[in-house]
Amino acid sequence: MIAFALLKPNGCIDLAGISRQPPPGYVVLPPGLTPEFAPLLMHQEGQWLPRPDLPPVALTGAGFAIVDCPEGVTAEVFDAETGVLLGRAISEGGSLSVETPDPGGYRVELIAPEPFVAPEPFTYSVEEPHADPQE
Repeated sequence: MIAFALLKPNGCIDLAGISRQPPPGYVVLPPGLTPEFAPLLMHQEGQWLPRPDLPPVALTGAGFAIVDCPEGVTAEVFDAETGVLLGRAISEGGSLSVETPDPGGYRVELIAPEPFVAPEPFTYSVEEPHADPQE
């Protein structure tokens, strides 16, 4: 059995599988790796490389930001309790920043253009502002 991949022009894997007779144009996956690793790999200049991760997400008081963010990264923001999509933001000018001023819990899914790998969805909360006791 051969663990194989079919590649996109950018080197990312289009299809991976295990077969005795892989399809034409296949490339053998690295020894010991099976198709479930395909989303994390790319093939460049005859060698297998890990796909790059997005820069880290920094939580702010009312949202999050990614500095040095590649163009085309999309953030989908959902209500954490109901799962309702609240909105989308797309990276622009090398950054992605979202603020959700309403109190509550939010779940974020990042969608990254290839070859980048997006992190797992994450949640954050915006707290109700506390009244100033001086007022």
